[in-house]
Amino acid sequence: MVRRQQRVSSECPRCGEQLEHLQHILTCTDQSAIDLFDSLLTTLEGWLTHVNTHPTLIIFLTTGLRSWHEDPQGIVLSLPAFERPLHIALQSQLAIGWYALLCGLVTKHFKSIQTVYYQQLGLRNSGRRWAIRQIGKVWHITHSMGCHRSEALHESPIINSRHTVLTGYTQLYAQSFNKVSINSHPYTKDNSVITHPPSFPSPSIILNVSS
Repeated sequence: MVRRQQRVSSECPRCGEQLEHLQHILTCTDQSAIDLFDSLLTTLEGWLTHVNTHPTLIIFLTTGLRSWHEDPQGIVLSLPAFERPLHIALQSQLAIGWYALLCGLVTKHFKSIQTVYYQQLGLRNSGRRWAIRQIGKVWHITHSMGCHRSEALHESPIINSRHTVLTGYTQLYAQSFNKVSINSHPYTKDNSVITHPPSFPSPSIILNVSS
């Protein structure tokens, strides 16, 4: 935001960290941010239990996320001896990473583990459906932490100090845009904006929710 001249300071509006980055939004050490993350993690654990998640996956996800949140650069979670399919699944997610998990990247092995577990319980639930919903739950954590940070930012003088300048930029842009023909815009075709969403690598170990 500082590079795009949208803020005069890159410090975190919650804890005052000098260089706020994307991961910091999730791991901010401000007490209100810590309390919120703990609350969201408790909610996630409750949901995992409610939908009959494999007990080892519940412990792995909640313990791993909590440990990473407390120390993102800390020691990687060690795994006890599990049967091979389960060990491969957990090791696969560790390789992907906890931050990636909160961005929605979940190992495809979780789907298989959960499918087998549902069969053992005599349930007809879908492991794939469970995985998709689980992704949605961790996205909720990320979204909630981002909203919490944005609320803190908009209540702080860090952003309010640029209000007058940004208003001027907005008015100047509007005046300039009105002088440009829509047909001459390099990113339009047939009066429709052409968008090119950024590509994201999809390793074979990551669940493809669209398949």
